[in-house]
Order: sequence, then C-alpha cells, then structure tokens
Amino acid sequence: MLLAIKSIFAAKERVYIRFMGYLHNSDFQFSSQRAISELGLLGWMRVSSNQGVEIEVEGPRPKLDALVDKLKVLATRARLSSMAVSWKPFTGTLNDFRVRNN
Repeated sequence: MLLAIKSIFAAKERVYIRFMGYLHNSDFQFSSQRAISELGLLGWMRVSSNQGVEIEVEGPRPKLDALVDKLKVLATRARLSSMAVSWKPFTGTLNDFRVRNN
C-alpha cells in the first residue's frame, strides 16, 4: 500500500511560476486559466497589475511541462518582462484551481 502511494506521488510534481512586468491586458489571465483548466491541473494564480503574475499548480510532469511551454508563448504576447520557473515536490494539498486576490 505504501509503495503504491509513493508511486502516485512520484509521478506528479508542483511548479511555481512568476512573471514580472506590467500586465497590459486581461487576455493573459484568461488564457492562462483556460490552459490550466484544460490540462486538469490544481493550484492557484495571483494577478497584480503592477507586480506581475504568480501561478502554482500540481499535476503530472508532462502536463506541467505543456503548461510552462504555453505560458512562455502567452507571456511573450502579453509583453511580460521575465518568467521564473521553480520545480517543487508534489504535496497533494491543492484541491482545486483558484484565482487569489492580491
């Protein structure tokens, strides 16, 4: 039983993504939310018009990689100045996806 639980957690990861720059329009937020939803990832997003965007989600590594690739394209279109990606261990503590207030 413990081995089965470990293998489930090993197959998943958590990623924290931070975008810096002034968010010129809301298309980035809506497109990011849509991509996260379509990939079935769980976590949160925080948008600040003057401090950029933060996203933290959990799920299978291939889906997280797909999200990072998609967000790179969206960030370029939104003219966000930088993107930092930090990989973390899966915790299983994220139960849904939410947009957090500043």
